[in-house]
Amino acid sequence: MNWSKAKTILIIAFIILNAYLITQVINLQESRIPVSEYTAVNERVTNLILDKYQVTPPAELPLGISPVEMSEVGFRAVVKEEIVAKLWPDNPGEWIDEFIYYSDGEYLFIDDEMFYYLNETSSERNIVNKETVMHHIDLALGDPNYLDIVAPIIRVSFRDATKLDFEGWVLESINETVKEEEVFYDILFIQDIGLPVYDAGSYTKIRMDVNGVITGIKRATLERKEQDRDLREIITDLFDFKPKVKIISATEALLALVVNKTLEPGSEIKDIRLAYFGLTESNLIDDQAMPEAWQLIPVWRLRIMTPAGKIHNYYLNAYTGEVEK
Repeated sequence: MNWSKAKTILIIAFIILNAYLITQVINLQESRIPVSEYTAVNERVTNLILDKYQVTPPAELPLGISPVEMSEVGFRAVVKEEIVAKLWPDNPGEWIDEFIYYSDGEYLFIDDEMFYYLNETSSERNIVNKETVMHHIDLALGDPNYLDIVAPIIRVSFRDATKLDFEGWVLESINETVKEEEVFYDILFIQDIGLPVYDAGSYTKIRMDVNGVITGIKRATLERKEQDRDLREIITDLFDFKPKVKIISATEALLALVVNKTLEPGSEIKDIRLAYFGLTESNLIDDQAMPEAWQLIPVWRLRIMTPAGKIHNYYLNAYTGEVEK
């Protein structure tokens, strides 16, 4: 072994590592603001929007600014055999064609990017603890603040009924739907890949009837896409001492929304959280080819309840404060 060459390589590696660590410390020091200062600003802003705009602020505002690294994502390929094995581990059906699976009143439609489950007649796909789950759903329908509280039991109940994995899925909303005089509950989960992702192309949506039977499931899953970078780009990033673009604080996002959007007096801001924003419905036009990968935008998601009890979500670009469509 050429020990002289190995020693040189180790020295260069340590120099690069030290430079990287120094850069991170400098960036951290630049972004550090005393918590007491945030608390004082938050109090002034919340008093302002309550007194001047008659809009009730959220019970809590995130303190400080969390670092956000934008990522490229794309769809995770659906493995047909894996989905079938989860939904029907003991009672396999048959493939009607390449993309449709059938088993005793249950259908599974699969393509490369998503799958859709439809239950027409089977009563086997019911949740076990129906009364408890229905009670929690009623609480969440009355007040979206209950969503985080009821999420664990709802995730476990659906996991047990479907055998699908709900790890990394965040309960986002529960809505009541009436179809042909039948009442259904539409339960929406979004992904968490470091931060929650709001993306029209991917989510898990479950439809359940009043008897606790799951009648439909739609799921498409995102995954991070690694960017191919050569050694020159990596080293350039390590030695990049230019000021980084900083995201706005939750307080700034809150003020930007109230000032620039006409919210009804008596509205309540139920929640504000940092998240990612991806594809919109306009990106999913039928004759438009889906991109293989796309960039996520960091956003502040604000959930607003109108005086009539309706829920509206706003997504503010975490760099500019502008509302994303």
